[in-house]
Amino acid sequence: MNSQEMFAHNMGSRIFGPFLRSYVLWLHRSAKRDGIERLVFFARDGYLMQQMYKRVIPLDEQLPSVYMYSSRRLFNVAAIEELNPRVLKFLTSDRVEMPVRLYLERIGIDADFSDEQLVEFGFEEGLDTIVRAEMIPQLKRFFLSIEDEILTHVRAERRKLLEYADGVADWWGEKCAVVDVGWHGTLQESLTKVLGMPAGSLQGYYLGLVRSARKDRDQPMSAFLDESRVSDYLLYRFAVNRCVDLYELLFSEMAGSIIALDKDGKGGFLPVREPFNGALEQYAVIEQIQQEILAQGSMHNLVAAVRRLVSWLPLVRLLSFPTLNEARRLGDIFQRSGFGRYGEVGYLAMPMHNLRYYLRHPFAYTKELRSVYWQRGFALRALLDRREHY
Repeated sequence: MNSQEMFAHNMGSRIFGPFLRSYVLWLHRSAKRDGIERLVFFARDGYLMQQMYKRVIPLDEQLPSVYMYSSRRLFNVAAIEELNPRVLKFLTSDRVEMPVRLYLERIGIDADFSDEQLVEFGFEEGLDTIVRAEMIPQLKRFFLSIEDEILTHVRAERRKLLEYADGVADWWGEKCAVVDVGWHGTLQESLTKVLGMPAGSLQGYYLGLVRSARKDRDQPMSAFLDESRVSDYLLYRFAVNRCVDLYELLFSEMAGSIIALDKDGKGGFLPVREPFNGALEQYAVIEQIQQEILAQGSMHNLVAAVRRLVSWLPLVRLLSFPTLNEARRLGDIFQRSGFGRYGEVGYLAMPMHNLRYYLRHPFAYTKELRSVYWQRGFALRALLDRREHY
């Protein structure tokens, strides 16, 4: 094995493989207990979960399962019924600065508004005006002014999504549950609205749920690790909050986010994906780790069930106290924030400079630390890495 293969093997066999194996055993027991008849794994984060489920649970005991095209862009936009404050926050909140034109394009609105219309809202350069953080209130007011046009488009998207969803499962005839990595349960809520089902009628199973998830949503949710439980609070802080993006990257299908659906000409649907950005070699380590994780699912001589707490401890160690090699190899992986094709692309934990530079420019260090996805990995690299990264 070369160094990258050895790293991927250790990540898969010692940390994420046993953990995901333990999770799907919990998932299966929970679904059986709750009388679930079909598991619906959401794309893209549910990809590895479903693959592991099929390997760990004996075939004659498995619940029927399906992999469903989904994304925040696909579900949450289709579920919009009015431009209330929560919806406006979703449509405008992001970690990226981009022109008004792209804010419109990513929700499917043709950007054919005149400069005069936009100047009224303070966008002096029309559709090409870059929306800074302080301009978000103006953007919200503009969206409210075109609410009818937005809702007309949303209704068309909802009809298409509903047609697709009706072919995925018999939502009304059998007891279905959705499966996702976490962390707020918004996709479960949006799908329930699109299907027109009563609130609370669709079960959700997650790796983890943030504390506020249950307060914001009236729906049944179970989590392998739930921050709202007193017994899980500290573990969630150390095992999940250190870097939620790492779970999403390692468990996801290696393909672009789904931004729309198209008919395939045979009565089915195909996903329309955002471009798979960046150098593919950046994702080679993820694919190798995924292969090693799945290999653990086929090793039936392992202990049948790793206790839940024990399965989380290696992740606490990795995310809170990584080695320099781990911080480098995982920190060099990039992640895209935002939704619908547009968003800021950043590395999990890659310092732009070395320690000597940060000692001379402490504010640069603070600014970079706040912007990265994995702060512990960044801090270790900033301290020990000698190379400049740009």
